[in-house]
Amino acid sequence: MNRLDQIQRAAFVSAVLVTLAMLATLAAVNASAAGDSVDAIEARVRQIYFEGYPVTASGPLDSVAVERLGEMLRDRAEEPYWSNIVLALGASENAGAYQHLADFAASRPTGEASSGVYQAWVALPVALGYLAHSHPPAFGLIEQMARDVGTDPGWRFESLEGASLASSLRLSAITGLAVSGSPRAASVLSDLEARAGQRGAMTAAESDELLQHIGFARSLHERVKSHGAASALERKPVAQ
Repeated sequence: MNRLDQIQRAAFVSAVLVTLAMLATLAAVNASAAGDSVDAIEARVRQIYFEGYPVTASGPLDSVAVERLGEMLRDRAEEPYWSNIVLALGASENAGAYQHLADFAASRPTGEASSGVYQAWVALPVALGYLAHSHPPAFGLIEQMARDVGTDPGWRFESLEGASLASSLRLSAITGLAVSGSPRAASVLSDLEARAGQRGAMTAAESDELLQHIGFARSLHERVKSHGAASALERKPVAQ
């Protein structure tokens, strides 16, 4: 296996593991946020969670809390906690969260990104997928991310840059499609699968990895459709 294939495979494995971790993150149920003060929510997202941020699946956030999280997502001082903030907005069940996530998606990083920035970008489509259950327009942004065939996001994170980083972000977007449970997701996945099968500009390794992840997304999407969003967030053992 040459160096490029090794990097591409590392990108694929990284994206799968990170997106699975994000799903486990959303499954971790803590005290309901619906009645929490803004101070309590700020304190919650500013912590480091080794097993993922404890988002609640049932407690919606009010508009005051959502606006405060949006402010934090624009504050560079909060960068280490951006992935927590993105996930909290995604699970807020508040339509106002969408604009904050869309604004974040429109503000692409440049140069070398920190771990906080990278993790937030990987979390973004998963958060949007969850938000799409209560705010269907969020699906459009996930679809746009999944269909992005660009090979250079314009920034880098450690060994991920150019095509390898683009692949990592695309895989997370495909997971977001599945988490949304939207009927439209099935047709998008089918289209992506057909394009991956044609290969074209992709290498054989890239095509195979993309098809493998689409297969995972199909299974996840079916589970969400049959059993609801919570079923997608169950912690599952990872095959060795």
